[in-house]
Amino acid sequence: MAEFVAVFRTTFPELAEGRSDEAIASDVTQVCLDDLRDPSTGQPAPDGEAAALRHIPSRFRRHGITPDTVTARMILSFARGTACSSVHVVEDAGGNTHPAAGATA
Repeated sequence: MAEFVAVFRTTFPELAEGRSDEAIASDVTQVCLDDLRDPSTGQPAPDGEAAALRHIPSRFRRHGITPDTVTARMILSFARGTACSSVHVVEDAGGNTHPAAGATA
């Protein structure tokens, strides 16, 4: 997660300005767990990339700046290469999926 935050801050300083590392991490966690994966199964979502690209502009909007399509694709690429690659989803006894204990999202 720290790697994504560092890359995001360096590449998009105007979108990172005034935001805590935790807020940026929360936004990318939503991309990893809610967009790229089916939240009910934890498996990759068939339309995950499209969902992520739809949600990234509103999730990462800051100071009146909304990420355009190129920026959204870059954010998604960074997320996949850093934060999302370390997410491990497990299913509990009740059939609910969630990040594995100790896993970073």
